[in-house]
Amino acid sequence: PDIFQPEVLYKKKFREDLEDELFERDKKDAVVSLIELLKNPKWEVRLYDKGFLHGKAYIFDKLAIIGSSNFTYSGFTSNTELNAVLDEAHSRYIREEWFEKLWKESRDFKGELIKILDESKFGTKEYPPYQIFIKSLYELQKEDILFEYDTPSALPSSEVDLANFQDDAVKRIYSRLKTYNGVLIADSVGLGKTWIAKKVIEDFGFYRRRRFVVICPASVDEPLWRPALKDIGVSENIIHQEELGKEEFDFNELEKKLNFKLEDIALVVVDESHNFRNPFSNRYENLFTLIEKASEQQRPKILLLTATPMNNTHWDLYFQLMLLVQNNKRAFFKEGVFDLEKQFKNADKGDISQLADILQIISIRRTRQYIKDNYPDAKYKDENGIWIPIKFPERELFEINYSLDETYQGLYYQIAEKIEKELNLAYYRLEEYRIVGKKDKMELGRMEALGGILQTLLLKRLESSVEAFRKSIQTQID
Repeated sequence: PDIFQPEVLYKKKFREDLEDELFERDKKDAVVSLIELLKNPKWEVRLYDKGFLHGKAYIFDKLAIIGSSNFTYSGFTSNTELNAVLDEAHSRYIREEWFEKLWKESRDFKGELIKILDESKFGTKEYPPYQIFIKSLYELQKEDILFEYDTPSALPSSEVDLANFQDDAVKRIYSRLKTYNGVLIADSVGLGKTWIAKKVIEDFGFYRRRRFVVICPASVDEPLWRPALKDIGVSENIIHQEELGKEEFDFNELEKKLNFKLEDIALVVVDESHNFRNPFSNRYENLFTLIEKASEQQRPKILLLTATPMNNTHWDLYFQLMLLVQNNKRAFFKEGVFDLEKQFKNADKGDISQLADILQIISIRRTRQYIKDNYPDAKYKDENGIWIPIKFPERELFEINYSLDETYQGLYYQIAEKIEKELNLAYYRLEEYRIVGKKDKMELGRMEALGGILQTLLLKRLESSVEAFRKSIQTQID
């Protein structure tokens, strides 16, 4: 059928209206009752498809009402309408000529109406499990699937050519930015997290002319981020993570360096965000303050980039998420996560399943194997403008068996015991030696954990080689 016919458009709009309605028990009951009512042969429904019919009339035995009121709740209650009540004599024309003429020119619509109602989410039609599963997947991914770039078409085309899986990631990023103002991009190494972020920066910094900052380790400034920003023609607004590590960080100086107010920042991109997993570090506190200052007028969008969101414990992830949601533990309330901190404490007890739900909400995480399985035809554009199929190198793994005890002739376990029992690492446990004032229990715990980590690292160095172990010990001595 012609999709522009009034009849087709009407049925399409009717289905869309039903789909847009919030699913509630009383609405479902009302639709089911209406279906049962329509199945009664006493009721007739016809559709006038000869043109646009805008007139409204409510006809009774001895009177008729004509006017502007639609047959809706608002039309009968809250809207300002103008209607006229006609007595029996004046309503005869409406009943016997106007209505009868339109009724004869209309066609039966009751069966189709029942079908539309019954097939909606409020109806009684039963669907097979597969269709229910597909519908569930669609609802979960609907915003990503329907997303369209709103960059004005009059502007030049993008300088960032993405592979299909990277373009899909950008769509998911925007749907999450719209809902949560932030997203964690945690794709595996080599899948182009920087390239994906570059596309978003181009949108904000070039097309929209909005302020942004990139926060990254100094080691990736010149070789990675500065050329990337030059490629898309935006300012090189880069802040080194090492700068944020200063105890007395000067935000006024930062504004002078950037040449704009922090409150004007619309996008914050944090590369290697796992470096912000410690909430007690200067760099974490200064980044949190920067985001707060940027939020004075309107909350900025935040992109966190890391291939390893959890280095030591799941709390590494928690404190990165706190940057995204600005310490709002109820940020995912609508998704059933009523207290983010409580969810992570449950994970301490062994229930880590809920962390997967949180990651599904706020992160984008794909592995190389996932890309190989789901994007077998993925291509990238090389420096000559040619699209090349993406091929991941196949790893060749070799198994080597050896005995530490035989290698070190029994010394390994002796050294390990001394590291555990006799190596005090006092310079990592200064709080234990406090004489004046009350000892900070939280600081004690942090220092004890830090000492334990260093002991483990020394053992790992010993497992690697005697020379590596010797150098690590010498570093501690120096």
